[in-house]
This record gives sequence, structure tokens and C-alpha cells, in this order.
Amino acid sequence: MADSNFWRDLAERFRSLPASLPIRADWLIDADGATWSWMISGALKRDTEIQFAALARRGGVEIDPNRDSLAVWLDAVWQQENPGRSRLNGPIAAQSRGGEVGTRLNGGTLERVCGLSATLASVRENLTLDEERIARIKNEQNKAPRPSNQEESISIQIDRLREECNLTVEELAEELQIEPRSVYRHLSGKSIPRKKQIRRYQEIFSERTGRVVSILQTSGKRQ
Repeated sequence: MADSNFWRDLAERFRSLPASLPIRADWLIDADGATWSWMISGALKRDTEIQFAALARRGGVEIDPNRDSLAVWLDAVWQQENPGRSRLNGPIAAQSRGGEVGTRLNGGTLERVCGLSATLASVRENLTLDEERIARIKNEQNKAPRPSNQEESISIQIDRLREECNLTVEELAEELQIEPRSVYRHLSGKSIPRKKQIRRYQEIFSERTGRVVSILQTSGKRQ
């Protein structure tokens, strides 16, 4: 798993690409809708497009190593800029590709994709910094004598149940319909969930574990 230094370096490398070259990425679909692909264009020099693709693949493989890494990265950039919006909902226009015979449709475009990629890498860096901070807190807690269940803080209970259910922070946030950053704050103890959120945590964990789960609200200070 990539650490925060990886994402920071990747963001800097994206920003180091010539800003005067507005590289773009087009989501192209065959007229019959059966075949799709991302196509990078816009740079005056092919070398710049190759450099961008190499950086994008470095990030993509860390997000999903089981798919084409360039497509994974550009998909993530698209979702960042167009949350909840399908590419096919974008403007559709006939477009030929590199002189090839046949017509392809443009199902969506990412303009100035270098800058957008730098932003995505920075977002990933921030999320990873939160994960690393939580890991440090957990490591310190594991070194200390383990309290009984009645003495566990809400944050420890939620994180223990999350791991038992094999849920990532992002998956848990999606189930709760809140931002991942809010879940990170709950796990670190920087923020205490509201009663409604605690009930939702209990419902999710109960459904996943097959038993009734109760999160005990301790009177201790936040950890």
C-alpha cells in the first residue's frame, strides 16, 4: 500500500509537467457502445503524453492493481471532478480517432488533466496521512494494557468492529452515507459520532457479523 510520501511525490511530479501543454483525456466509445477507452492528447510533444501516462499508471496500480492502471487513474480523476455522474451523461459528439476508419463517440473529456491528477494525488495523500495517524494511535494503544469492553472508547469499538467486518474506511463511509474524513475522525477519537450515527454503525456491524452489536458509550474522554 502506498504511503503518504508516495502520493506527495506523485502530486509534485504531475505539477512538474509543462503547464503550457494542456493535456486532455477523452473517453471514447465505439458507435455501437461495445468498446471504450481513454485517449490522451493535447501535448505538443509525444514525450510529455508518455510521461503523464507513466505517472498516471503509478497512481492507478495503487488504487486497483487488477485493472488497466491508466484507465483506473483517469476513472478516479473523472469521479473526483464529476461525483456521481456517468461519463455517458456528458456531451456526446461524433469524433474520429487518429485517422482510423469508423466513427467513435466522445463520452466525456477531462481538460488539463495534469492539474486534476495532481489534485487527486494530494487528496490521496491527505487520506493516507489520516490512515497513518490512526495506525500510530492503534500501535500505541496496543502497547498499553487492553481495557475491558466496558472501558473501550467509542473509537476503539468502532475500529475493532470495522476490522472484524473486513471493511475499509471508504466502504464504511459509503454505508453510513458520510465522508471518509468523518469516519477517520470517529476512529481517531477526534470526533464523537452522533447518536443517529452510532445506531447506524450498530446496524451495519450487526448485519455484517450476524449478531446484535452494541456500541457502549463510555464516559471517558476522547482518545
